[in-house]
Amino acid sequence: MFCPKCGSKISDDARYCTECGLPLEGLSGKTAAKEGSGAEPLARESSSAEVMLESANTETDSAIGSANVESTAEPSPKPVSKTAGSGHSQMYNLFMQRCQVGNRLVPQFAIMIAAFIAAAGIAYAAFMLYKNVIEPNLQQQSVQQEQATERPKKDERAAEKVVYTLEAKSLTVSAPVDPMLNQGERTDMEWSYPQLKSSAKDDVADKINKAILEPLQIDAERTNRASDNEQSDAELYPDGEFPCISRNVTVTYMDENYFCIRDERYSTGWGPHGDTYVTGVIFDLHTGDTVSPQDMFGIDTEDLASSMSSAVWPYLTEMGREYPSDYNSMLMRSNSSDYSIKGSTCLYVTSKGLVYRTEDYELGSFADGNCEILVASWDDGSQVGSEVTPDEVKDGTTVKVDKED
Repeated sequence: MFCPKCGSKISDDARYCTECGLPLEGLSGKTAAKEGSGAEPLARESSSAEVMLESANTETDSAIGSANVESTAEPSPKPVSKTAGSGHSQMYNLFMQRCQVGNRLVPQFAIMIAAFIAAAGIAYAAFMLYKNVIEPNLQQQSVQQEQATERPKKDERAAEKVVYTLEAKSLTVSAPVDPMLNQGERTDMEWSYPQLKSSAKDDVADKINKAILEPLQIDAERTNRASDNEQSDAELYPDGEFPCISRNVTVTYMDENYFCIRDERYSTGWGPHGDTYVTGVIFDLHTGDTVSPQDMFGIDTEDLASSMSSAVWPYLTEMGREYPSDYNSMLMRSNSSDYSIKGSTCLYVTSKGLVYRTEDYELGSFADGNCEILVASWDDGSQVGSEVTPDEVKDGTTVKVDKED
């Protein structure tokens, strides 16, 4: 007989088709033959390609058919129709298709996993390379670049110098002539003072200029308010101070580090005579702050007081004085008056060194006058004790100051 599915010739007692695996149990030989006779021409007319495709699954179908026959064996087997056989074949074919798809998916999934692991490994390696090699190099290059950029700027700043120019200024003050003898009379007095002009925007010059000018303005305002008629002391002497009639602030020394002034102030109560005070102030041109004579000359207060006493003593003995002044206390004394320039001392600086102007009555009577004596020298100690004439730096003098020093 012939297989009703594939048309292959099979034995009459075959339980399943040896070619396609179709179960044949329950089919009579006549039926199989009849159906096979109709299928034979079909099998012969089918293309060899179809036969080859079907034969590829023959062994698997045979195994499945055999298993189905053995597991479903019954005492009275029921006939299997062509419809039932076709259903088994369709299920088998679907099963095989899914297996083939699964076989294709498994390698693809494995490839994806491997690619992901490889990409993760490459990313981690790249991160570690950047973290341990590239980033430190970039940081080092950045630091080197900043240093290279900063070095020229620093060199430029070091080479840059601020030029200070001395400018002479004045205040016009209305001072009473003599409220008792010349009532109602006043005279305009020109008070001179220095100011610094900077070649660049500079806080140091502003600081020094303000320190000099503000006390003079306070003093000038008090003199402008002083009465020119003989009245009460409160009106004659505003704020309990004799009014200042004249004031002259000059520059006695100036270099690339220091700006030194001499402040001479004359005040009066219109008695037999007035009082003259001379003080000095040393300004640091790098900071604008005041500096003590001790710091500028590198000498402590006791040694400086001793030098002053030794320098002034010959003048005192010449005038018949037996005891020198207490120069130690004089050096420690601070001028707290609002018209005094902050940092004023009893010494001022000249090109020769430190100079002390003796106070009124120090050498004897008022008529004995005053002396300006060198008490500390820059380099020639032999001149200490000699009388000197105050230096005065001329208007327009310039000095260059290196701000990096």
